[in-house]
Order: sequence, then C-alpha cells, then structure tokens
Amino acid sequence: MRGLAGSLNFWLLVVYFLGFGLFFAGMPKYIDDYWHIQELRPWFESQGLGSPEGGNILTAGVPWKEILSTWEWRYQYDNLRLTTMLVVFFLILPKWVGSLLSLGFWVYAVIRGLRLAGVEVLRSPLVPWALVAYYVLMPWSVCMGSVTYQFSYLVASGLSVWLLSRILRSGKGNWWTAGTVLLGFVTGWWHEGFGLPLCCGVIVIVMLRKENREAAIFALAGLVAGTLLNVLSPGLLGRGEAQLPRMLLNWGTMQGLMWQEWMFWVGLVLLVVGLTSRKWRVRNKGKLWIWYMPMICLSSMALLVLIPQGARVGWACALFSVPWSLGLLGTLIRRATARYNPVRAIAGVAVCLPVYAGLALTGAESLRLRGVHAQLVKDAQEHPDESGFFGDYKYIRDLSPLMLKMPQESFYTSGTRFLSHYIRDFRTADMTMRIYCIPRELEYVTAESGEPVPGEGGFRRIGNKYFAPCPDDMEGLVPGKIYLDFGKGYTSCYCFVGEFKSKGDGKTYIFMEPTLGWYVTYFKNIKRLGRIYLPED
Repeated sequence: MRGLAGSLNFWLLVVYFLGFGLFFAGMPKYIDDYWHIQELRPWFESQGLGSPEGGNILTAGVPWKEILSTWEWRYQYDNLRLTTMLVVFFLILPKWVGSLLSLGFWVYAVIRGLRLAGVEVLRSPLVPWALVAYYVLMPWSVCMGSVTYQFSYLVASGLSVWLLSRILRSGKGNWWTAGTVLLGFVTGWWHEGFGLPLCCGVIVIVMLRKENREAAIFALAGLVAGTLLNVLSPGLLGRGEAQLPRMLLNWGTMQGLMWQEWMFWVGLVLLVVGLTSRKWRVRNKGKLWIWYMPMICLSSMALLVLIPQGARVGWACALFSVPWSLGLLGTLIRRATARYNPVRAIAGVAVCLPVYAGLALTGAESLRLRGVHAQLVKDAQEHPDESGFFGDYKYIRDLSPLMLKMPQESFYTSGTRFLSHYIRDFRTADMTMRIYCIPRELEYVTAESGEPVPGEGGFRRIGNKYFAPCPDDMEGLVPGKIYLDFGKGYTSCYCFVGEFKSKGDGKTYIFMEPTLGWYVTYFKNIKRLGRIYLPED
C-alpha cells in the first residue's frame, strides 16, 4: 500500500478542490457583491456592460473615486473590515479572479489546518473523513458563492491558519517579529469573527508554551489592534446596537448550536476519553493544538450564540473543530489512522463519492444560476418600474439532497437583496421594490390552476410552487411567517412572499417560498398551509 498511501489522498484532495472551484467561480455576483459595487455602475456602463460581471481596468482604468466613495459608505453603514476594502478591487474584475484566489486560501486552510493537528495529509486515512466533515459542517449555502463572502470567510480561514503556523514556528529576528505582528493585525482587521476567537486561542499558547510565548504575544498584539480597528467602526457599532435586543441566550439557540456545531462535541467526547488514560496524557503532553483549538471553537461558538446572524458567525468553530476532532481520534487509535490498507482505502473513496457527486451537481447548478441571474438583471434594467420577473426558478427542494441546500438557499429572493441597490441606486433597503424572480410555472395561473392545498391560507400548488390571491396590503417581496402542517399539526417557519400579476387572467397573486431545515426540505411533504403573517401583522 506504500504507493497508494502517497497518491490516494492527493487525488482525493485535487477532485475535492476542483469541485469547490467550480462552485465558487461558477456562481454569478450576487447578494453583498451588488452592495459593494452600486457606486461603480457608471464605470461598468462606460464600457458598455449592462451586467457587472467584470470590467477591463487596462482600458477603463481603476475607478478610484468610486472605490473611495464605496469605502466611505461601508464605513458609515456596515463595517471597515479589510476584506470590505480589498474586495472592491476584485469585484471590478471577472468573478473567477477573486473566487479562485479565495479557493487558494481555502486549500491552504484545510491542508495546513490538518497538519497543525498532527494529521499526515498525504498518508493518513483520516483525510477523506475530514473532506466529508468540511463539506457537511461548513455553511456553504449561506451566500458562499459570492465573492464578498468568499473573501470574508475563505481568505480569513487561510490567514488564521497561517498565523497559528507562524506562531508555532517561532522564527527569530526583527523582520520575523514585524511579520508576525503584521499578519496578526491583518487577520484581526480582516474579520472580527476570526480575530476575537483567535485572540482567545493565542492566549492559551502564551500560557502553555514558553518557547512560543514571544511570537504569540506579538501576534496577539497585532490581532487585538486589528480587531479593535474593525469593531469600533461606526457602521459595526450601529449594527451591534440595533441587534442588541436579539442577543439573548435561550434554550432554542442552544439546541440549534448543539446540532450545528456537532463536530466540536464529538471532539470534546474524544478529549474526555483521552484524559481518562494516564498513558494518553503522558504521550500527548506537548501537543499544544489539543488545547488552543477548542478555545478558538468555544469563543467562536459564543459569538454564534450572542450574534444571531446565521451559521456563518460560527465559521471559525466549524473550521477548527474538524482538525481538532480528527487529530484527537488519531491520538486515540494511532495504528488505524496512520496508514492506509485496502479496507481503509475503499472506505475513504466510498465516503468521498457522495461529496463529489454533490459538488458536481452544485457546480452545474451554479452555472445554470449564472444564466438565470444574467437574464434577471437584463429584465430589471429594461423594466425599471417593475420588481418581479418570471424565470426558471428552482426551489432547493427541486435539487438533490447531496447538494446540502447549495449553491444558495433562497437565491432568487434573499440572494437578490442588493440587486435593486445597484440597478436603481437605492440607499435604503426598500423591501417593496426589491428585484426578485417568480417561478415560470406560475406565469399563466388562474384561480383554478393547480390543486388546492388544505388549510386556511387559500393556497394552491403546481408541483411544489405555492400561490394564492394577493392580500390587499401586500406589495413587492416581503419576508413573513407561515404556519404549515406536515401531518402532525401546525408549526411556523419563515418564508418569502412575492407579488406577481398572472398573464393568464390578469389578476394579482402571491407565491410563497418556505425556509425549512435540510431534512424537512427533502423528506417531508406539506399537508396543510395556514395564513401568512407579514411584518406589519
């Protein structure tokens, strides 16, 4: 198995990252990408580009005035993250440039992160299981096809792992020290969701490892300075103040947290098992990653509880819980995880095959979305007084469960959030004029189309597309809450509700897209639909 041990993991990694590269680069610019470039619309139009998928800086030059205006706008109303400033330069280029750069940082984060936890990346049978864990655990469906989000989370992942690697190498000299401080500053400034947890992890290194203490202190100084620069911006402070009432620890939050970050709890169980053995404690006494990685995870998890902005807030926890847990497993069953044999090789390939299938399907859907989104942009520009446009709309349920709700849940609704800002130069999040896509199946509906859905909501359905007469006080696209029944009584869930005029009878209807969990999305059928509660309700 010696030859296999040196090549199997290499090819597993190559196919894995090629699949992610197709997803990252294949998706169009969307969500926050449009918020960042709304000031740059004249620059794109000067080149005859209706869709801002990529301009030519060689002929049109760099739009410095518009970039500075974008920075000022983001500083006042969002944040002053370093990623926010730098990503603008990549948003004026073809999307694949920024996406493939982000992919490079993600490749480094995965490979070097596993090595930090003592996993031999080219030989260990743990590697395919790590690839599966990263695929399942990371919140890829939360806008990770966007260049802005890729810069925020994938590049930050690579910077975080790079900083830890640099601390543990502990080079000497003034230039090395200056580089460590600078890298810490850049990492902290890049994204506070990484800067704060890393501060806690580096403090553990300061406390436990004398030979790495000096490097850790310098890195910590840079991290603190960069993180403070970020969190003290007016935009971020204002957002935090507005969200303060929601920052409440409750049992519902904890239940979601325990499921979402399940890999951390697996690692915690493995750590407890190891600590019960004196032989294990002696053998692993000098392995610092056993202690600083869980501190990073716990700190990130605390942010996830306090800041209810979705799974991406806990990205650092998910990122480090994978190498930590698998590294611990390797210390407990060393012989079985050190080298391949035929059974382990077959098992490794087998667990990766569903992941590869999911990535292939995700890549294909990403390319399809690129075409649908380009048509949506064109329609919106040609009809500036309209918001809803018919298109080849697919619910997540239309796709394979292997895709794990990728490339983007609610792409045609929440994913178009800032498209209106770009096309119409809005300075406010005007919900009623938000551009959105309407399922093509509903284009010619009448009051008798499809089949009625039991319940008080008055809905009918064609396939899994739900529509109903439009309420008098409803306009445009709005978020709401709906009560639905899968056969065991009503339960509530969030949804998007969009208004449209049928070409079949000229009447106005609404369509409804529910936001459901993965299992419910694919494996449960809606039996009844209750009424929709809109924001003013």
